[in-house]
Amino acid sequence: MSSYQRAIEEVYWRHRIWPKERPDPKPSLDAVMSQAQLEKKVADYLRKSQALEDYWQRPITAEQLQAEMDRMAKQSKQPEVLRELFEALDNDPFLIAECLARPALAERLLTNWYTYNQRLYEKKLGKNNVSWLKEPLDSWLTTAEVLNTIAAPVYNYRLPQTSEGGGQVYR
Repeated sequence: MSSYQRAIEEVYWRHRIWPKERPDPKPSLDAVMSQAQLEKKVADYLRKSQALEDYWQRPITAEQLQAEMDRMAKQSKQPEVLRELFEALDNDPFLIAECLARPALAERLLTNWYTYNQRLYEKKLGKNNVSWLKEPLDSWLTTAEVLNTIAAPVYNYRLPQTSEGGGQVYR
């Protein structure tokens, strides 16, 4: 999975603007992001996804991943970059779902559930009795177990059409 994450990061890095004030040339991605950092990024989003299932009994479904891919395609402010990301993942809908949609969706859903629970417990128990909920989400997640596998595709994902694509559909 880290090889796919590297491909994603390469696209982002190519589009990152290097400050004009910097006299030195823009370094390669390898110079600014180590393999360990890539692996940590993958582990973090897998941990968030797993936490949704383990702690809230809300596993991310294939339908949610497809909807997230569709949302990304429709609402992208940079459709050309999104197309490059799709291409970096070989236009494979399963890889796009797992490596691009899952991290974004897991982050959003986990933040929403965590915030919801925090408010619920504050309302039920009072603000002074829920100090354990005040700890940052990232530190709370360190206790979540990471499963280093992704399931074999059992859902027939489809590659969404990006906006401004002129009818272009990736297969």
